[in-house]
Amino acid sequence: MTPLELTTALARLLADAELRSAFIGDPVDVADRLPIRDADRDAFLSLNIEELQRQAMTLIDKRLHEVGRIIPRTMQRLGCQARSEFVRYANQNWSTGHKRHVDDATAFIRFLMTNGSRDSICRSEHNWLRFGISQRRFEWHLVPDLLVGKKGRRAIQFLYRKNDGTPRQFALYLNL
Repeated sequence: MTPLELTTALARLLADAELRSAFIGDPVDVADRLPIRDADRDAFLSLNIEELQRQAMTLIDKRLHEVGRIIPRTMQRLGCQARSEFVRYANQNWSTGHKRHVDDATAFIRFLMTNGSRDSICRSEHNWLRFGISQRRFEWHLVPDLLVGKKGRRAIQFLYRKNDGTPRQFALYLNL
């Protein structure tokens, strides 16, 4: 295995909660497992654990903020549990790439579905995310919670793709 530079090793520590826990218990073992370049080994071993944990939480909070912009209604429904649930999710998952925020939101919804918070999920947001990663050209859903302003409304949610593949939606609101 090619030895890692300090910045790459630090990125792995920040992204992996289990690796951070192992580092707290035995930094030398983690340095050997990664492996760290000889020139960076002393700096790696002298990393401040409290600062490392604080920086990891800062990154998780940034991800939480971005996901909250994509699925605001779901986050609102989670209420005071939103942050703790997202931290549980984020400690097991780390999305990368230019679509990482959408990937994070999609994976977080899946996490909520499998970990007992299914009732907190906004169906219209979930539909939008699923449609966005699919190859479908069109679909529709009857939803009780399409966000209009700051209020969830019953609606028929129409999801479609423009000719360039960009997903769009429109809705017919129901007064039932």
